[in-house]
Parts: sequence; structure tokens; C-alpha cells
Amino acid sequence: MSSGTGTTVAASIPSLPAGPAVSDPAPSESTTSTTLPPTPLAGFLGAWEGDDAQTRVFVVTVAQAREDRFAECLRSEGFDYVALDMSDPAFGPYSGPDPSLGEPVAYGIADGLRLAMAGDTANVGDGTPNPNAGLVANLDDAGQAAFAEAEGRCHDAALEAVPDPFDPFGPPGSLDPELGALRRWYIQELAALQHRIGSDPAVVDAEAAWSRCMSSAGFIYAHPPDISADLERRAAPLWDALDAAYRDTGTPSLGPSELAQLSELERDELTIWDADRRCRSESRLDEIRRSVRVRHEREFVQANEDRLALVRDRLHEALAEAREAVGR
Repeated sequence: MSSGTGTTVAASIPSLPAGPAVSDPAPSESTTSTTLPPTPLAGFLGAWEGDDAQTRVFVVTVAQAREDRFAECLRSEGFDYVALDMSDPAFGPYSGPDPSLGEPVAYGIADGLRLAMAGDTANVGDGTPNPNAGLVANLDDAGQAAFAEAEGRCHDAALEAVPDPFDPFGPPGSLDPELGALRRWYIQELAALQHRIGSDPAVVDAEAAWSRCMSSAGFIYAHPPDISADLERRAAPLWDALDAAYRDTGTPSLGPSELAQLSELERDELTIWDADRRCRSESRLDEIRRSVRVRHEREFVQANEDRLALVRDRLHEALAEAREAVGR
């Protein structure tokens, strides 16, 4: 489902993480993660200090400002594009679970599909038609090619005008050699850090205990991230169907057989979720992983403080630029 930034309903523009991402968000952490102190790397980098609600508002505000710039640019190129409402879950970025909608369901795989179907009358109401549905389809081949070129230019211009507040570097193509080298170093070091954490003997033993527990419950997964990968693989055809319906009608929807598949996915996801929570608790996986992460991150920060300070400065600059762009 296309948004103003040329993304699909199942994806958004990737941004470089300010710190190492947790590869397998734990069920048991879903209600406690905001109360945990930051790990050493996150604490060193700092910058954003908002709570979940403030983060959600800020992310949507930035996305709306960028969408408005995108729409203005396309109109200046001669295309009658209407800026989408980024506060509408059918169009806007995912910025974490909305408390007004209740707790997220399990891993959010099936729940994400339900959220994307906000415009499907079988689910939550009359929905939000896309004001740009049919815009490209009504163009001839030359017009579609011109639109694609303009879309790329306007995407880049909007991102430059309203930068990603959580990306310390910005688009790779716009970096000078020194900053590009720092970006490559940071990405490589984050990957190496993640590998050290995941291959630590304490984590390996805890994951093995977790895997045995899951197997006893009837689920064969070697590592926790395998769960989301499996569920996302099953969800992929449903995302494809939503995209197709959105392109054809302007409303993301599923047919009866696909809705039945979604219901089955929801049931399986909840069953796996319950087993995962129990097995994480019995194996102490999350407790052990966090302890190991803290140790490895502390060593990483101590060994690379000077270069990480440069990343931190860039991160603060990116946040300040985004705030200036949206007037916050």
C-alpha cells in the first residue's frame, strides 16, 4: 500500500538505529521495558528522552511534515497528489503500540495486518479511502515514468527537508567521505557487537534451554527470532493481498479465504506467544541476555568512546534538525 514516501503497507523507510536493536523482543519485557535503565550504549548516545506516548506523537509529527513536503513537491511537478494523514494507521508510520487500542496482541504480526485493514468494513468501520488511489493508473506509460522519476526526487527532497531524527548520518548518498567512513564503522561494529552478545556462552546455553522448552510445547525453533521470521513468512501472502486490494480500490482489504488464514495465524501466534513467555521465564533467557548485553556494551563503549562521541554528536544534530523542521 503506497504512502507518500513510496513505501508499502508492510514496510517503511529503514533508518539506522541509534543503538543496537534487540533482535527478539521478549513477551515478558513488553510491560517492563520502559522501566529498565538504558543499556550502556543507549545511555552513552542519549538524545531522545521522550516516553512512549511522546515518541509516538513526535514520530507521526515528523512523518506528517515530510509527507506535506513530499506532496508539495509532487504538485510542483504537475501531479495532483494529496498529502496523506500520517496519524491514520492506514498511511502513517508504525510508532509503537497505541495504548488507546489496548495491549498489542502477541508479536504484533497478525495484529499488524488488522491495523493495516483499518479501512476494511469487516473489521473496524467505514475506513479511510486513499485520496491518491488511481493517480498513477490514470496516467499513460510516459506519465507513469515521469511520475516515478518525480516521486524519487520528491522523496529525497522531503527527507532532506525533514530528516530522520533517529538516524545519526542521513541518506548514505549525501555523506562526505569522512562521515561515510564513520557510518560504515558504526554499522560494522554494531553487527559485531550483536554477534558477540548472541554467541556468548551464557546466551547460547539459555537459548538452548529455551529451545528445548519450546520443543516440549510442540514448536521447533532454535532461536527466538525464528518465531517472528516464521510468522512473517506466513503473513507475507496476506500483505501481498492487502497491497493488491489497496492498489485496485484504495482500501486495504482481504477476501473470505484470506480472512480465514488471518484468523488461523492469530490463533497460532497466541499459542506460540504463551509458550514463549513460559519458556523465557523457565530458561531466564531475557535476564541472562540483558546481563550479557550490558557487559559487552560497556566494554564496547570503553574501547570506542572517541568515535562513539562523534556518532552521539551526529545523533543530537539529527534530532535538533528534525525538531526545527517540525517546530518542536
